[in-house]
Amino acid sequence: MRSDIGFQASAKLKRHANHLALLLILFLSFLLHCGSAAAAESSSANLPDFIWWDHVEFFPTGKAIRGIPLSQIDPSWKFASELKKPRKVIAHIGRDIMKEYGIAFSRQGDFNKDGREDLVTVGVYENKKGNRGSFILVLSKDSKSRWRKVSVIASLEKPHFQAVAEKNGKIEIWGCIDCDWVNWLVWDKKSKSYSLEKPLEEGNEDKK
Repeated sequence: MRSDIGFQASAKLKRHANHLALLLILFLSFLLHCGSAAAAESSSANLPDFIWWDHVEFFPTGKAIRGIPLSQIDPSWKFASELKKPRKVIAHIGRDIMKEYGIAFSRQGDFNKDGREDLVTVGVYENKKGNRGSFILVLSKDSKSRWRKVSVIASLEKPHFQAVAEKNGKIEIWGCIDCDWVNWLVWDKKSKSYSLEKPLEEGNEDKK
């Protein structure tokens, strides 16, 4: 009799534990679903600070970037937005890991040393066919201090996290945080445009 009671109690505890685990999974799934936001601000909820950028989803909504109509950036674009930090996630985890790593979604400076202010920003877009992708946009101030397009590098794939850093005089484009996915944004004087270039292996910088 005692063994039967013990077995029944054990079974009840096991069912209760399974029920709690299912509720926890559903709750986390609900939070992740509700974390989506309009514009390029959005995406993730209650995730560890070291992986939120792998779970965030960005949505383009704008018709202009820094005052420049999308028709002047890429005529095929319907919507585009610069990436923004998921403030709610940062507030929840209590730390800004992007700031700790010295990266941001945009950066200003005189990158090509022509005496004019430049800006590089990253974001997401949707073209007129309904396809979405990510972009890297470089702007420069004109004689009237208005931003004008210099280069746009777009990829037609699922919109993803990108960030900008400046180290040792070079502009870096990061594809994640704390990983090896880094490219240089390089200025070409002849074409007067920017392109992406993979960094040289350590010890081979003098061959450039």
